[in-house]
Amino acid sequence: MTVRRFLPLLLLVACAAAGAADKTLYKCRAADGSLAFQEEPCAGAPLEVIPIAPENAKPFKLTDPTCIAMARDIWYLKGTVEHIDTSDASRQRLRDREATLASQCGAALERTQLQIECAVLAGAQAVSGDGSPESEASLLKVRQQHAAQCSDAQVDADMAKHLRAAAAPGG
Repeated sequence: MTVRRFLPLLLLVACAAAGAADKTLYKCRAADGSLAFQEEPCAGAPLEVIPIAPENAKPFKLTDPTCIAMARDIWYLKGTVEHIDTSDASRQRLRDREATLASQCGAALERTQLQIECAVLAGAQAVSGDGSPESEASLLKVRQQHAAQCSDAQVDADMAKHLRAAAAPGG
């Protein structure tokens, strides 16, 4: 897959980012077989319905370095497991991490638009171009967008904004 084939997906995700609070994304299969993320329901049955957390819920503050590191790991895993590596082993690793964060730290991390975008951009960086100047220019743009959008400071801010107190057992 070349970078140029991956760019429509990036554009759909970027368009969905505008005003992502309290919205739903639909993961769909396009006619040509590619994946698409869109705010409108798919023409057929969606592969996945992705709720985007509202921005107005009260944030939860972590202070323990181990809990912070675990939440950061979950932040990266959520985007990757949902949209890049969908294997059962990866999903189980995410569930285990989330359960540990809830039981040991009393926290839960919501899914965010930035998680999705950073996972898609990271995946696009791993795609080999065909060596053409257009392909190389597209790959450079993807790298620049990832660096600008997915810096450690932006990830930390997004994570802090979407940490919540874990739900009580059975609740």
